[in-house]
This record gives sequence, structure tokens and C-alpha cells, in this order.
Amino acid sequence: MESENVNSPRATILEGITLAKDMVIKVVKEQSATDQLYMEDEVFVCGTAAEVVALGEIVYRSIGEGGVGMVTKDLQRSFFKTAQGDGSHSVEWLDHVSFIEASFGI
Repeated sequence: MESENVNSPRATILEGITLAKDMVIKVVKEQSATDQLYMEDEVFVCGTAAEVVALGEIVYRSIGEGGVGMVTKDLQRSFFKTAQGDGSHSVEWLDHVSFIEASFGI
């Protein structure tokens, strides 16, 4: 992972785009104005809590057809496959925590 100045505009862009790169999806990290997003076929957000979520609209304007696009569906499938232990990065990204350890701090 490249190191970036925390004051750089790119410092706020999620680096966890590895799954897209694995799927041979061109990844460009740059800031975008909201009006640029209105013209896209699909837009999604991703993160630890959000996972991978399609944005069907932004500020009451439909994005693409207003639903989940094929790229987003593919990324969701890849994300959940990885999170469930069946993905190409599962071994390196997941740690096994047993119920007893999680419940009692053993």
C-alpha cells in the first residue's frame, strides 16, 4: 500500500479496493464532485460497516437505472465470499475467533 500524506485529498479514499483490482476492474482514486456522480451508470460505497452498498440515488437523483448494477453485484458477491472464508483473500484477511474466546475473553 502506498503511503500518502494525511492532508492529501486521496487520504480520505478507501484503500480497500483490492477485490475490484482482482476482478480486473480499472480503479482510479480521485475526488469527484457530486454532479459527476449523477452521470455514472452505478455508484457504490464500501467499508467495514457498509460492506458494499449500491447507491440508487444521490440527493434525489437516480444513478443509472436506480438499482444495483452488475459491477456492484459482482463486488458484493466477492466481498461476501471473502468474508465467509471462501475468497482468494480469506486466509490473509480473516482471523478465526471461537465463540468461547469472544464471549469470555479467554
